Amino acid sequence: MSGSPAPKVARLLEVFLFSTLAVMVLLVFCNVVLRALYGGALTWADEVARMLFIWLTFVGATLGVVRGSHIGMDIVVQMVSPGVQRRMEILSILLILSFLGVWGVYGLHLVAQNLDYLAPATGVPMGYVYLAGPVGAVLMAAVYVRRLFRLLAHRQA
Repeated sequence: MSGSPAPKVARLLEVFLFSTLAVMVLLVFCNVVLRALYGGALTWADEVARMLFIWLTFVGATLGVVRGSHIGMDIVVQMVSPGVQRRMEILSILLILSFLGVWGVYGLHLVAQNLDYLAPATGVPMGYVYLAGPVGAVLMAAVYVRRLFRLLAHRQA
């Protein structure tokens, strides 16, 4: 399937995650060197690294969904017929989408409640940090919606 957007999306996620991790490593390394050599550090570097780690976690979970690398319990699924497997996968996706919907909505409430709370060293509104949750939920939901449509479009007898 050459026109599939999945490899392009996965590549974009990889670039974002690699860049985020590289910045985190650079910040932490510089802080370690500054502490060792000068006895002081950049006051904002640890805070920024922590914020980036939060984004890395939630966006990285999306790459796990795209690649299908999250842990799954499929012992029961393997014991049933392909038709039942398909129905179980559809049910599983619907449950996951329900969870991601709740997570996204309540995550947005958390973002709104924390826009006035500023991080101490950088002054960045914490709502921007907490936005990683709803963004991750939306990205993962998009992957699962696409998977659901593909399952529904390819009916099996």
